[in-house]
Order: sequence, then C-alpha cells, then structure tokens
Amino acid sequence: MARRILLASSVVTMAAADRVPAVADALVLDGARIAAVGPRAEVLADRRAGDEVVDLGDATVLPGLIEPHSHPDLCAQLYSWVDVSGFTHPSVAGVERALREAVAERPAGEWIFAFGLDPMLTADLGTWDRARLDALAPDHPMVVMLQSMHTVFVNSAAFAAAGIDEATPIRPAAGASIAMPPATSPVGWSSSRRSWPSGRSACPTRPRSTG
Repeated sequence: MARRILLASSVVTMAAADRVPAVADALVLDGARIAAVGPRAEVLADRRAGDEVVDLGDATVLPGLIEPHSHPDLCAQLYSWVDVSGFTHPSVAGVERALREAVAERPAGEWIFAFGLDPMLTADLGTWDRARLDALAPDHPMVVMLQSMHTVFVNSAAFAAAGIDEATPIRPAAGASIAMPPATSPVGWSSSRRSWPSGRSACPTRPRSTG
C-alpha cells in the first residue's frame, strides 16, 4: 500500500519536545499508522517511490479526538437552560434565586428547564422533590436536571402537562423509573430521560433561551 505524506501549515503532535517537535509541518501515513512526523524538508527527503503527497496549504492537522460518551444535541440545548450548577451557585440560595428569576420572566404555563443541580458542589442543597419545585413555580411546568444528566426533578405542573398522575403505569423495565411514595402520588423525580416518554412529547422541543 502506498504511503501518504501530508504537508500542512502545522501538525500538532501532542508529543514531548524531547521526542519530536510539538508542532511540525509534515507527517507520513502508512495505512492506518503514523510512520513519521517532522519538518517538511526531512520528511520529503525520505520520500519513497509511489508515495502520495497531499499539500493541505494553510490547514492544521490535529490528532484524532475521540469522545465515546457525548450528547451533542442535549449539550447544545443546555446552553439555553437556567444555570443552577454548583460552579455558578455555591449555595442553595443562588439556585433558588435563579429559578425564581426565571419564573418571574415567563408567562404562566411556559416550561422552565434548568440544568446542573449538584449536591457535591452546592453543599447546602438539601432535598429536592415536587413539593419544593411547586413552591418555586406553582404555575409553570419546571424541569431541573442534575449535573449527571441522569435524574430530573419536576413539579406538579410538569406532571400535569405530561399527562402523568397516580394512574400512570410505572415501567422499570424501560431502563428508568419515576419515584413514587407510599401514597402513590408522584414525588417529582425521574431517573433517566427515558423514564418520562409522555413528558418529552409534552415538552417544547427548543426551550426558550435565557440570554
């Protein structure tokens, strides 16, 4: 198989300076393997018959960036959600203030989404459930997601808009659950987004931007 030589304005190697330059301007691909990297003149001096030379001009060549667990669609939406993260709010007072401000800015009935609730970084966060969100947003469907993205807390208005009540079947086999107290009234938290499929259909597809 013929090798391929890439020439570029810069090749970011991510290597220690005592091994190869941190930034070079040429590399050699031998199949799926990087065979050489370095200054253009040196790489071309070792060119073999049959090698293909590709001049990328002013482009920069980067290593492959592999991230096996990402949620690009959800992460993009989170920028428009109310920020209740521990990075922004070291105390629960700041979290509640951010949610109250969002309620004050929106007409009754409009969904409010918040992200980043973090019991590790917000030390005095306390217990969150439907009753607590009802007190903050009695007239707005509210969804507050933990920093982990695997649990959301919702209020009564959100349950009503999603069509979830005491008679709604709970299906643990779906890979998620809705917390239920002994009285069988939804507590107000849901583990995993898959746990409220009817709720997702009731939610707006693009939450309103906070900025």
